[in-house]
Amino acid sequence: MKKILLITTGGTIAMQVDKKRGGAVPSLQADDFVRYLPPVKNLADVDIHMFSNIPSPYMNVPLWCQLTDFIDEKLSDGYDGVVVTHGTDTLEETAFFVELTVKSEKPIVFTAAMRNLDELSGDGPRNIWGALKTVVSKNYSSDIGVTLVLNDEIHAVRDVTKTYTSNVATFRSPLFGPLGLVDNDQVTFYYKPYKRIKIRSPKVEEKVALIKAYAGMSSDLIDAAVTMGYKGLVIEAFGRGNLPDWIVPSLERAIQSGVTVVISSRCYMGRVFGDYAYDGGGRHLGEIGSVFAYDLRGIKARILLMLALGKYGEDREAVRRLFDSL
Repeated sequence: MKKILLITTGGTIAMQVDKKRGGAVPSLQADDFVRYLPPVKNLADVDIHMFSNIPSPYMNVPLWCQLTDFIDEKLSDGYDGVVVTHGTDTLEETAFFVELTVKSEKPIVFTAAMRNLDELSGDGPRNIWGALKTVVSKNYSSDIGVTLVLNDEIHAVRDVTKTYTSNVATFRSPLFGPLGLVDNDQVTFYYKPYKRIKIRSPKVEEKVALIKAYAGMSSDLIDAAVTMGYKGLVIEAFGRGNLPDWIVPSLERAIQSGVTVVISSRCYMGRVFGDYAYDGGGRHLGEIGSVFAYDLRGIKARILLMLALGKYGEDREAVRRLFDSL
């Protein structure tokens, strides 16, 4: 029987309603999860560890690093796999950070809930149960990487994103769809992630800003980020990776001052590419030294850039080669 560690970090899945405060707050302790689950003795030998008990907006880079190191430590100590419970707001970011940096190739599954335990038809226990069945599945091969299991679907953490503020079917992989399904006791993978990236960095450069393009946008935020000492900028540009021409001088100054500029798209599907050659078009932005994030959305491009800058520093060509491998 496989030995699995269930790591709890907080989020809605660990919350109940506090009537005095008028809403859900962190409440469950690690051992409380057991009483909400079916008997697991015939599924796996499961230990539970509370890593944290916080709302997921409180997640940050130091906690990501600690979580990744803790997972590696436990998987090297004899556990066959790990399930991590997490809040949905920053789940895709935490899971992607772990996917990029974890050393182990053993199964790692993230899960969460959109409803707290006091709501009708709470989805947390079912999602944990689905995650446990996935992590012990004989079909979970080492080249699948870190996954997210919610609502009976298995997603690659690079592709998945939260699409709805409250629906239990909020997590979607818009470009490629789910990797597989959890159907009663059967776990089926239809395909494997088409491309994975690993980057172990001696440090993480946290001074990376994310700026979303909008009609009539000003260059003030770009200039301010440079003045404040940011080392990297991820711009969620329009469409294929285009910006207005009046933004270009600020981007050029940023690049010339040593800031790495990555261009992603504010669209949630498709790739950034240099199709447009007008001033501010994708081709022009590439020519002035910007790096393309291709199909990686802005919040995940920022995580990759933080790690790349931590490893390569001002070696922009090394950073470009990493992103070109997407």
